[in-house]
This record gives sequence, structure tokens and C-alpha cells, in this order.
Amino acid sequence: MPAVATYLAQRFGEGELATTLGPVLYQRTQGHPLFLVTMVAELVQRGVVWEAASGWELTASPQAVPIGVPENIRQVIEQQFERLTPPEQAVVEVASVAGVDFTAAAVAASLGEVSEVIDTRCAALARQGQFVQAHGTDAWPDGTVAGRYRFGHALYHDVVYARVPAGRRVHLHRQIGRRLEAGYGPQAREIAAELAVHFAQGRDGHRAVQYLRLAGDNAMRRCAYQEAMVYLTRGRELLETQPDTPLRAQQELDLRLALGPALMAAKGWADPEVEQTYARARMLCAQVRQTSQLFQTLRGLWRFYRSRGILPTALELGEELYRLAQREATPTYLLEAHDALG
Repeated sequence: MPAVATYLAQRFGEGELATTLGPVLYQRTQGHPLFLVTMVAELVQRGVVWEAASGWELTASPQAVPIGVPENIRQVIEQQFERLTPPEQAVVEVASVAGVDFTAAAVAASLGEVSEVIDTRCAALARQGQFVQAHGTDAWPDGTVAGRYRFGHALYHDVVYARVPAGRRVHLHRQIGRRLEAGYGPQAREIAAELAVHFAQGRDGHRAVQYLRLAGDNAMRRCAYQEAMVYLTRGRELLETQPDTPLRAQQELDLRLALGPALMAAKGWADPEVEQTYARARMLCAQVRQTSQLFQTLRGLWRFYRSRGILPTALELGEELYRLAQREATPTYLLEAHDALG
């Protein structure tokens, strides 16, 4: 990062531009001199960075700066890829679908090869020091042990991934997701965010939503409330593309009830989104005839109205909580109902 800041200061002078653009370029180029210089030149050529009377300026916010792969860098990487043998090309292509960081076992599953064979090929590629680098060993809960690797640079990953036809990418993402899911078994929730990406890209909406919810739960346990909201909101958006079925309604209910606590923690109990989330959950409880989640839903609504000082509605919800607790004969429900009424 200091080297990137130094180059930008030399190229554009000391000022705000070097400070704001530096982190974006470092994240994209990882400080690689050729990639950095080429990307800066392209941003200037496209007018994203331009010289005004007062000095160099950005035409957009740093987060909105469109930074693709410059054509000359793409050509260099393409030429390097073409020099690989067909088996090596196959490994690198599948690895690009597995991710910037990947395991030989996941690649082997997609290629229908023995893990040890792919591990050997990946190790050979790593020794060449061009596309991938060795990054230790991975051991899965099912006993699978294989080498872990990562692309030497994100741009290598991006160029190779773009070569894979769209239909094949979908197929490979689904295969990799299922192999990881099987390899982790009951502990799959530990890699929920990774699995969500593969199943979303593999057009398996049901599994993608399931793991987005689990990724949200993982984030909540770390008190990473904003991160949890991102996962759970993404899951809700993905559900909107799925057919309207009882399964979709149940998954939306699960997402809403996971999102409610994240919203309350990040934005406060009285935020309007809290009411919207739990009100929708209440409708879904009636739709799927799910009474076991109704108490949690009503409790969330009660917190919102009590925090807003709308006490008559809060009292009605407290009374409904009490009736539900009596019907379910659950001691903890009765305790919470009495608390709400109090």
C-alpha cells in the first residue's frame, strides 16, 4: 500500500486523489507494478481521472470507479495461459470457478479426477510461479486432505474465469458447492458464505438461500450486524427470483426472523425496517401455518411498538403473546409474555 500511495503522489501530485484512489487500486492490483501503472493509464485514458485547473480529480466516488482488466494485461495473461498444456489449462479454468483461494479436492471433483492427481498438477503449476501459489493444506471433516492454493494475482483469476463459458460455469459452481457440502457434512455452516456463492452462481436458489441465512447467523455470532444484514438481504432478493411455493414462503420467514435481530442491533428497535420485517413475518406465519415461529414474530413486533411508545398496540401484542404461551405451555414463552405485559 505505501508503494501505491507513493506512485500515485508522483503521478498526480500530493493531494486527495492519491489518498482516495490508493486503497481501490491496491485492492485490485495488490501493488503489482505493471498492473498498477497500466490501470492508472487506462483510468486517465477513459477520463475517470482527469486534470482540472485545480489539479487531478476523480469523476466518480472511489467505490464507483470502474476498474476492469486492461486489454494489454488481458492479452499477456491469455498468452501465458495458451502456453500451458491442455491438462494444466483444465485445472486452472476449474480452479478459477472454485475461487481465488481453492483446494485441489474441489477442482478434482469437478474434473472427475483423483484428488492426488490434481494436487500434483497444482503443485507443478505453483512451482512455475505463474498462475497459482501453494498455500498450505486443507483437511475437511470427512477426512479429505488436499493442498490449498491461491491465484498469484486476482487479475489472473478474473481473466481465466471470463474464459469459461457461462453454462459451464453454472455446472462447475454447482459441482464444487455439492462437493464442499459433502466434505463438510454437518459442519457445512462453517463455510456457509462460500457455499452460498457457489450455489447462487450454480442457479441452485434453494441451497443458496439456505447458506445465506447460515452465513447471516455466523455473522450475528461475531456481532458483525452489518455483514449479517448483507447476507440476509441478499437471500431475500434471491428468493424473489424463485417460484412462489410453500418452500419459498418458509425460507422467507426464516430469513425475516434472522434479519429482525440484526436490524434491531444495527439500527435500533424503533427503526421502521424492524416493523416491516416482522409484519411480513407475521403474514408468512399465517400463510405457512407456522405457529412455532409466531411467538418470535410477535415478540419482535412488541419490541418495535414499545420502543416507539405506541403502548396500546404493544399491550395487544403482549396479550397475544400470553395467550400463545398458555396454548403452547412453554415456560420460557410464559416468562417472556409476562415480561411483555409488565
